[in-house]
Amino acid sequence: MMRQSMNDMCGIDNVVKKFVSPFQGFNLFFVAHTQGVALGYPVLRFQRAAYLLALSIIFLFCGCVNSLHPYNTPSDQTLKIVSPTPQQYVLKVNDALNGLSKHYEVGSDGIVNFHVPSLPRGCAVRFLDVIKIADHRLEDVQAIELVKDGKSVRKLSLDDIAKLELDPNGIPRLKAK
Repeated sequence: MMRQSMNDMCGIDNVVKKFVSPFQGFNLFFVAHTQGVALGYPVLRFQRAAYLLALSIIFLFCGCVNSLHPYNTPSDQTLKIVSPTPQQYVLKVNDALNGLSKHYEVGSDGIVNFHVPSLPRGCAVRFLDVIKIADHRLEDVQAIELVKDGKSVRKLSLDDIAKLELDPNGIPRLKAK
């Protein structure tokens, strides 16, 4: 009597390695495989389990990424307040990093020179480090306030000052109410 191997009894053929196209490989990977005729139930292969585990770990740890923008360099700015009585206004610059604010008096000609300290860094939020969801730039931080009689009339950012129209001397002009 001829002795049969376990592979022959379970219906498992010896597989000859051959070229597999990408589509066939995809099919082999995702289609349920059977262990053989004797057992006849789908078996999750180790490779597929490892792939799914790796994929789930990637999605677990990949999500939104916050990237910080660099600090701005402190700068000296000049602004011209256009108003019939500009000396009634005070320019207040908030230093959020130190929790201080500095007040600058506006002259009768409406020109005020002030110092802008380092502002808090902004950050960009990206999904999977590719798709930008939000971008909070430090140029958008409204750290400069125009104050009249103790009340804030207008808040400005560095970006707002850069967008103001210039007078003939090249000084940004801010029209006050």
